[in-house]
Amino acid sequence: MLFENLLILNILLVVFLFVIPPLLFYYNIIGYRYRLFALGLIAIIAVHIMFVENWSLHDMGLRLDNFVPSIIPYIIFTIVGSFIIILLSILILKRKHIVHWWTNRHLVLLFVPISFLQELLFRAFLMPILHNIFTSVFIVVLVNAFLFMLIHIIYKHNYIDLLLVFVEGILLATMYLYYPNIILIGLAHSAHNFIAEYFNFFNQSKYK
Repeated sequence: MLFENLLILNILLVVFLFVIPPLLFYYNIIGYRYRLFALGLIAIIAVHIMFVENWSLHDMGLRLDNFVPSIIPYIIFTIVGSFIIILLSILILKRKHIVHWWTNRHLVLLFVPISFLQELLFRAFLMPILHNIFTSVFIVVLVNAFLFMLIHIIYKHNYIDLLLVFVEGILLATMYLYYPNIILIGLAHSAHNFIAEYFNFFNQSKYK
């Protein structure tokens, strides 16, 4: 396969899809309101590459063969992660939660599809690309987590928030490395994302 054998092509792919877009938003070259359109465009490009490169559903993480053995680890990961996010939000970060959250269209309608879309991009698609660049699994996980954190710089965060996103990225990448199932990791990410949005992590542009 083309992308599997050409190092420079893999590097350029990572730069153009996962580094340049968030920087364009960060420096306000592209407006904040277009962030979902950009995410959708990147997803279209990634899926197109998957099909051109003849990725199977198994390669994309759409698997049933490891579904049952992976359920318990993902349940534990989801519950423990959710509990930690809640404690950090209330006790350390002193976050105020969204009042009447069920009236927030972004929270109700978008957090699940966005979570699954991010997992498709950052775990199912990006991790194999990074494996083509780096020989160390440890480096793959760290770079994956860093790029995952990078897309969050467009929001109104402090350094502690970004550090938490980086840690979450490490945990998600590690889970997918050992239990590569896009359905389960999408559900886990959705649960964590819901709690994070409930505590107003991703509801403001850095320009507001």
